[in-house]
Amino acid sequence: GGVGFGTDWLRVAANQLGGRVDRNRGVSGQTASQIVGRFFADTAPPHDVAIFWLGRNDMGDPGRVGEAAHPDTVKKYLAQAIAALSGDKRFLVLSVLNGDFPDEQSGQSRYAAIVLLNTDLAAKYPANFIDVRTMLVAAANAAMATDMANQAADVPPASLRFDELHLNDAGHALVGKAVAAFLATRDW
Repeated sequence: GGVGFGTDWLRVAANQLGGRVDRNRGVSGQTASQIVGRFFADTAPPHDVAIFWLGRNDMGDPGRVGEAAHPDTVKKYLAQAIAALSGDKRFLVLSVLNGDFPDEQSGQSRYAAIVLLNTDLAAKYPANFIDVRTMLVAAANAAMATDMANQAADVPPASLRFDELHLNDAGHALVGKAVAAFLATRDW
């Protein structure tokens, strides 16, 4: 068996779970429709557990203030993929991250869209959702002024990122451990 979809954090989860990952379908930069399209095109045997971390690239280009976010698109494609799972539908949904961009800090428009999307996903999939965004924000290093400023703006901290958005090894390790712990508590 195995777990489907993911990036570097998945290696951490796999190590924590004794290497039970057999396929990684993560492709950075893709939208929800592209990811779910690949999910439906996958002709390999079904995943034991499907992990979905999608939607970030549907929330607008961080370099373009005011560009529209498309949370309904994310919810639509995610629901289609989950509905297509066979058996007892073992899946996990990870929250969408905001970045250290002016319109993705607390109180700003894109921030509000991302937080609302995560709230909606948590409500729709309460037993299958991990809010990694909030977990990462809480993991800010109190000894680092930049991390404290990020935490005050409700943004995952600089110490866990290699740029304004993407996680570094430390950030991936936290996500991987959270995923592994979730799967272990479910005995998946």
